[in-house]
Amino acid sequence: PVFRHESQPRYDRSITTFSEDGLLKQVMYGMEASRRGQTVAAFATDECVSVAVASSSDMKVHRIDEHVLLITSGLVGDGRALAAYLRISCQNFRLQNGEAPYIKDVAELASGLQHQLTRTGGARPLASTACLVGVDPSGLKMYQTEPGGSMEQCRYAAAGKLRDQAMTALKELEDEWAKLPVDDGEEDGDKPEKLSVDELAKGVAKSVLQGEWDEDDKDRVKSVDVWVVQSDATRRGNIRMTCVLNVTRHTMDHLMDVFHPTTKDE
Repeated sequence: PVFRHESQPRYDRSITTFSEDGLLKQVMYGMEASRRGQTVAAFATDECVSVAVASSSDMKVHRIDEHVLLITSGLVGDGRALAAYLRISCQNFRLQNGEAPYIKDVAELASGLQHQLTRTGGARPLASTACLVGVDPSGLKMYQTEPGGSMEQCRYAAAGKLRDQAMTALKELEDEWAKLPVDDGEEDGDKPEKLSVDELAKGVAKSVLQGEWDEDDKDRVKSVDVWVVQSDATRRGNIRMTCVLNVTRHTMDHLMDVFHPTTKDE
């Protein structure tokens, strides 16, 4: 005789079925895949947004519209698919409304697609965490979306393999930034009134490069690409984007030469 064992429900194969512990397994798998991507860290102030991305041959930074950048961590193909969808969506938004979308609008489009794919039969979630940075009439903005469809406006954000370590370093950077005196128009000697652009870029780069201190750490990052996004009414999309490639902990001091407030893009 042949004995047949009844197979248990495979909740991890169905995107639309909850498991017994109340989870959508495919969504959890997508989030885990995004956490295995290249490390990304970003910090936003009123003057600029600084982004550090682990150097790689894979394209992680996408210009979605004149005024918006998308930075992804996770599966490269999923990041490109999200970028293509957002580019078309931004074009449609302009045609329908006669103006460029706000950064929040673009973030809602990204999170909307990510959430839709968690409840569509025959589909799977995008295994990519997205960080959207840009300038709109309300100023510099930064949002982060996750594979499950959650969206959050951030002061600082991180994604990828060294996410936890980067978040700890960024929290320390925020504490340092918060302690700086507010510019109230009064003379305050030589005491700095805000974190300079080059100091911010250096701090964000350090948050990703900190894994390099441990030579035995296989996930350590040897170099990063540093981006600084600033508002500039003289540029296309009212945005200035400057990038320095392959920055290591030994060359971080050179960021001052590039991101000094009085220095123009090369």
